[in-house]
Amino acid sequence: MMKPFSLLILAASALIATPAISATPDTMVIGGAEASTHHSLYGMLGAVTALPGSELGKGVVARALLSGITYRYNGAPGKIDASALGGELSLGYQGSNETGWWGVYAGPGYRYTHLSPDDRTSDARGSEYSLNLQAEAEHSFTRDFK
Repeated sequence: MMKPFSLLILAASALIATPAISATPDTMVIGGAEASTHHSLYGMLGAVTALPGSELGKGVVARALLSGITYRYNGAPGKIDASALGGELSLGYQGSNETGWWGVYAGPGYRYTHLSPDDRTSDARGSEYSLNLQAEAEHSFTRDFK
């Protein structure tokens, strides 16, 4: 089985190269990673693009995110190695002014989690579908603070 981060890089490359997303100059690529000394890795890569009649920070946007995670835990059959790959698509609305910005998003998500050895008692194993509702914001309380 291909490692989740290999799949994440392949899928993210395809996402960024998609003409529907890269056709507009008002697109932002976003990403992040996290590592832990407790056998845990997480990575996320995606794109946010303004829809026609809007611009980033002012109007309707589409967002596509891909993520991968690996972790280890003690389960029913002993030590379990888990790896998951998932993604989400959402529509959102963003606003901004001289002191900050905000955004709200909604859309479906999917994640597949592989467990080795299989832990039949785990709620995380296999496919999971979700409806994601998210909000984000930033506000500068002084002009010199960023």
